[in-house]
Amino acid sequence: MGWKKSGKPLTPSRYGRVILYTTLNKQEDWFTALVIKDLKESDSGDYTFTVKTGPAVTTVTRSLLVLSKQGQLY
Repeated sequence: MGWKKSGKPLTPSRYGRVILYTTLNKQEDWFTALVIKDLKESDSGDYTFTVKTGPAVTTVTRSLLVLSKQGQLY
């Protein structure tokens, strides 16, 4: 299982800007959280989580767009 940003594996760090948390709950469903502190424009992209259990593969992708302060809409 793991997270990728725009196809490249994410490397979590315990005290860094990117924190990854993944667990299996009591109903045997996967729960995962990706936390990015102090968002920057460079954090924009597609974030994909993939888990393989036996022959099954589950993949979920979400997109993130971080606008600069100059790009804010009023």
